[in-house]
Amino acid sequence: MIKQLLALIISATFVTAALAYDLNVGGLCYNYTDDGKSVYVTSETGGYPAYTSLSGAVKIPFGIVCSGVLRNVIGIDQQAFYGCTNITSVVIPQTVVSIGYSAFNGCTGLQSLTIMEETLTTIQMNAFLGCSALKSVTLPNSVTYIGDEAFRNCSALATLLLGNSLQTIGSSAFLDCTSLKQVVIPNSATSLGGSAFYNCTGLTSATIGNSLQEIESSTFQNCNSLSTVNFGNSATTIAYAAFRDCIRLNDIKLPESLNTIGQNAFYGCEGLRSLTIPNSVYTIGSEAFRNCSALTTLSLGNSVQTIGSSAFWGCTSLKQVVIPNSVTSLGGSAFYNCSDLTSATIGNSVREIDNSTFFNCNNLTTVNFGNSVTSIAYAAFRYCIRLNNVILPESLNTIGQNAFDGCTDMRSVTIPASVYTIDIEAFRNCVGLTDIKSYPDPTMVKLGADVFFSVPRRSCTIHVLPQYLSAYKAADQWKEFFFITDDLTVGTPGDLNDDGNVNAGDVSEQYSAILRGDSDPAFD
Repeated sequence: MIKQLLALIISATFVTAALAYDLNVGGLCYNYTDDGKSVYVTSETGGYPAYTSLSGAVKIPFGIVCSGVLRNVIGIDQQAFYGCTNITSVVIPQTVVSIGYSAFNGCTGLQSLTIMEETLTTIQMNAFLGCSALKSVTLPNSVTYIGDEAFRNCSALATLLLGNSLQTIGSSAFLDCTSLKQVVIPNSATSLGGSAFYNCTGLTSATIGNSLQEIESSTFQNCNSLSTVNFGNSATTIAYAAFRDCIRLNDIKLPESLNTIGQNAFYGCEGLRSLTIPNSVYTIGSEAFRNCSALTTLSLGNSVQTIGSSAFWGCTSLKQVVIPNSVTSLGGSAFYNCSDLTSATIGNSVREIDNSTFFNCNNLTTVNFGNSVTSIAYAAFRYCIRLNNVILPESLNTIGQNAFDGCTDMRSVTIPASVYTIDIEAFRNCVGLTDIKSYPDPTMVKLGADVFFSVPRRSCTIHVLPQYLSAYKAADQWKEFFFITDDLTVGTPGDLNDDGNVNAGDVSEQYSAILRGDSDPAFD
């Protein structure tokens, strides 16, 4: 009985092998299409390698004669030539419309690919993956689809010509094509997959067609020879890490259609020198331009609403920044360690200067605050050692922990009456302070521990309003200063009714002025 079962299993194995293909003509194997009218090239073995002895030049015929009938060859089956390492050239006839999944995967000896005329429409996933000797690919205008990883690891591929009907380039389609010099994505293309040209380290130029709306994640990441990108006029999104570590990318012109610059989009583009964000852009993602160390000039468009955390971290050559009034969110560490930055202007819609926004900007001397800032958060200006005369905005409520810690060249600071919290070590190690102009009632201000740690108490003068002199001399931390003078005038910032305080009376005064048709007293 056991011998009979073994005989059946062996017999089934031979039947399966026999069914791997329908025909073998001229050393190539074929299967019939479902209707029996055409054929497609298939594998001899059904495994790896697909053929046991195929080598040299392979010319696929446009048709074969079966039982006296000519049947066109219309496709190349999945894994048809998988692992045929001795193939050196392939000619694909004009009748073939589709190259299947992994059809030539691992054909490491393949150097030449010729596609006859314009019938081929589809190149499926992994079709030529790992064809490391393939030097040139010219796709006919009939091709509309290139699948994921179709030409991945074709490391010798230097020349690529894409036809003008191409619609889709799959993810990682040309990943690690390290010899590729340039690419022109036609205007017909509407989808360019993530990592499509990732690590194409020889790529110097890329032109993106006018129909692409999104440059997806990591599309050109680590293309470290890429110096020129010509964007199409439809791109709305540059996604996560799209151009990350393109270290030779220098001056680029972003399209006027662009809305979103994603996280890490240009991270590490250390050759980028000048950047204009068009007025169409709303969002700059976290770390979008982090470590663009050569970036000297930055112009932000007037529609930007969000600048993400660490967006310009480590842009060590940046000289000045003007944050437009459209910006409502300025992320933490946005300009961290921009060591050449000398001037920053903060727009009128920013309410919070987040944690470490300008941390270690050690050449920053001037900050112009907008009129909506209510909070300067933790370490926002820490170690801005050359920051000198600081006038805080009249909208400000909170000065956060270590906000100005280590601003050693700061000579004077003006604290408006609106402030009610100064947190721990806010002015720690501001050893150059000679004058603090403080308008609030000190009994209404909550001080954290060691707000003025290492500020010279014997030489720094506290300037206050006359009505608060005695309160400052009695208040914790303030009273430690030797010189407290009442030489501030009643023209307190925000004090519209000249009573020396900022309170509900000032709101009434502004409302009355509006009813009278007077100019806004807040800006007189």
